[in-house]
Amino acid sequence: MGLLFPTGLDIEQVTVVINYDLPTDKDNVEPDYETYLHRIGRTGRFGKKGIAINFIDGPRSREVLNKIERHFRK
Repeated sequence: MGLLFPTGLDIEQVTVVINYDLPTDKDNVEPDYETYLHRIGRTGRFGKKGIAINFIDGPRSREVLNKIERHFRK
């Protein structure tokens, strides 16, 4: 699991978030959209731009990332 910031912690200097593993539900089947949004929301705060980088390591990770991308395009 990657580095997690406690809820409510605002650090102005965070400009990059790296997801070493994409968050999924407890059965590792479906993406955990809320956790993903919380993670990437740590960058780009206070009107600044930020970058989120996601590492994927195979077809399963690609599928999860595709679902996350479709979900947030709504």
